[in-house]
Amino acid sequence: MAPPVLGSDGGEDSGAFDVVLLGLGTDGHTASLFLDSEAVSETRSWVRRNYIPQLGTHRVTLTIPALKQGRRILFLVSGESKARALKQVLEGPRQPSLLAAQTIGHKATWYVDPGAATLCYEGSRHWKIAEEAIL
Repeated sequence: MAPPVLGSDGGEDSGAFDVVLLGLGTDGHTASLFLDSEAVSETRSWVRRNYIPQLGTHRVTLTIPALKQGRRILFLVSGESKARALKQVLEGPRQPSLLAAQTIGHKATWYVDPGAATLCYEGSRHWKIAEEAIL
């Protein structure tokens, strides 16, 4: 049986999610879309099994086209350990094959805590510091 594929136009009729809630790893990955993994370049399937060499295991992940179907996309990023990755995603050079969050995050709302925001430009329109604990 063939895996499900996105609608021909990739529009809302192909099964949009109301909300997609994502995080950001210290290496810049989101979902199980790790840097340079095969799933990052998937364009037709909603879900992909992916081998992650850094972890020595397979993971199943929603793909970028599926995640972009969200009517509302939110990223929650917490902790100083994520500061470098957050800056790279929001303010660094565009590298979608390495940083899937750059492809998904352009239409997202980013909620970051002060620790994660330490390296980002304060005037950035991409993110807001969570005034209250988000977790």
